[in-house]
Amino acid sequence: MRKQCFTLTELLVVIIIISILMVSLIVGGGAVLNAANKTKAQQTANKLKLACELYLQEYKKLPFIKGGELQQTGMLVPSVSDAKSENSEYRKLLLILSNQLEKVADRKAYNPRSKVFWEPNADFKEKGLLDPWGNPFVIWFDNDADGYAGEKKSGSGVSNRSAAGKVHVISYGPEYEDVKSFPTITTDREDIVATFEKTTK
Repeated sequence: MRKQCFTLTELLVVIIIISILMVSLIVGGGAVLNAANKTKAQQTANKLKLACELYLQEYKKLPFIKGGELQQTGMLVPSVSDAKSENSEYRKLLLILSNQLEKVADRKAYNPRSKVFWEPNADFKEKGLLDPWGNPFVIWFDNDADGYAGEKKSGSGVSNRSAAGKVHVISYGPEYEDVKSFPTITTDREDIVATFEKTTK
């Protein structure tokens, strides 16, 4: 009995079907990974937002580093290296919120009641805090609550931090390098944002 063989056309059809399935798996897998990264980044942003909010409730001020960018401009846009640098404002802010400051003078100045507002991951000391795309989170006090980096200034030229406004914790995902020179919050991108209102008291 003669064996039945596939024709060239049938083989091509099978190859095309397999190729389509492979592409679908790759695209679908990428979408699942991207969704997981967004969820993880949103959870971290929410935790940092809550930590800043709890700090504000505890000390009636935001966790500004004296003379730092966040105090002077209302915005902290760290670099990737700042995540691990012991001297960076970004890392020091996280040490304040997690009650891990080593110097007694710093603890007295920034967290005298030794409160833990944020629980870092086990690898925080080694790797710092980065979003799933390997970029730091941006933190700013949006004094005029307009979603832009430009802040209204007080007469002294320093952001009026006693006024009402919004505090944002943001992950720009893979677009961080393109956005960091002029950060905004916009629906044109898929910015991951956690925000709370600061009211004047």
